[in-house]
Amino acid sequence: MQELAGGEVLKNLLDVYPVKFEKISVGVRRVQAEKVIGITLTDEQIIKLLGKIEINYIEKKSDKLYFGIPEFRHNDINREIDLIEEIARIYGYENLKNQFEFELNISQHIDYGDKYFTFIDKIRNHFIGRGFNEIVTYSQQDETKIKHFTEQYVKLENPNSVEMNVMRVNLLYGMLNSLKLNINNSSKDIPLKLFEIGKVFFNKGDRFSEENRLCFALSGKMDSLSFDVKERAFDFFDIKGELEMFISKLNLDNLGIIYYNSIELNSTVINIAINNVAIGKIFLVGKEILKLFDIEQNVFSVEIYLNALFGLLKGDISFSDISKYPPVKRDIALVMNDDVIYGEVRKFIFRSGGNILKNINLFDIYTGDKLGSGKKSMAISLEFSSSERTLTDEDVNKQIQKIIKTLEKELQITLRN
Repeated sequence: MQELAGGEVLKNLLDVYPVKFEKISVGVRRVQAEKVIGITLTDEQIIKLLGKIEINYIEKKSDKLYFGIPEFRHNDINREIDLIEEIARIYGYENLKNQFEFELNISQHIDYGDKYFTFIDKIRNHFIGRGFNEIVTYSQQDETKIKHFTEQYVKLENPNSVEMNVMRVNLLYGMLNSLKLNINNSSKDIPLKLFEIGKVFFNKGDRFSEENRLCFALSGKMDSLSFDVKERAFDFFDIKGELEMFISKLNLDNLGIIYYNSIELNSTVINIAINNVAIGKIFLVGKEILKLFDIEQNVFSVEIYLNALFGLLKGDISFSDISKYPPVKRDIALVMNDDVIYGEVRKFIFRSGGNILKNINLFDIYTGDKLGSGKKSMAISLEFSSSERTLTDEDVNKQIQKIIKTLEKELQITLRN
């Protein structure tokens, strides 16, 4: 400034320094550093690591190592956790090993590319088309409630709050929370049809695993009202119908609904399978679980294992021409024990009906003194058809006799006189 602009040089130096820079020392406990970082350290290692960034060791008092903080780090290092962060950074994040193995439950045969996302979009579009609303709930949940479902949950070490301290083990928990909020903000009579697609997480002891799932639920009053349909609440048959319609939309068959289940979660739980592969469960949620969420009305829910379901999807779908030959319809009335379910009857009829049996429909169930105690009668309509020729009475009668013999052998069912 003197040379170029004619400035005048004052004597000595002038330093504006109103607040003196005091020396700062911060202590760190080796045990706490090991707990946070998850590795074993010695005092010498800590001193050496921090010394590399000019944080020099001063002394050790009790269980703490004290370090002098250089002036250029006064603003960002003033607590124990700040020193621990520097230790981890200099040690190298890439050198930190986790004690758990993370296992994604993904089959090698599943393509998680465009096909999988198309599959998810198809599911979403189906349920929106059926009048359901999609929900998105938190993956973190309340341990005091989630432990009612399982003990194999993943607990968080640094949760956002006490009500979000474990990872969800099912989508039913979030579904019940959403139902409660909707009921509280509207009324008990509104039809509630909700669905969610998301991940669930499990603690297997030495590793974690996660799964993709779908959950859909019905609660409240039925939404399809007309002049010939009386007002009523949703029931089990509504959720079963939604399940069957969803599986049909995916062009899958051999759906098995396994009714002989014990009580789970103080609720009636029915397993679902396709071709003997478990794909999910139906929940008739019990009063004890509903009470946890302050819900006073019935809730019917289905949870589907999407990985398993995606693995069952067929490739290209082929269609055949509608038969130009007329179908033959026959009705039969069957007598059976009261504990026999229609699903079992239907399965054995299809199994023994041959290629010409195209459709089965249950149109009446009768119980009364004429049948005797513990007996019931099912009236079933059978439709036979061939794409090659017109069927004769002999063709149809032969298959009906075979069906009756199979039912008598497998389920002790007889033809009603």
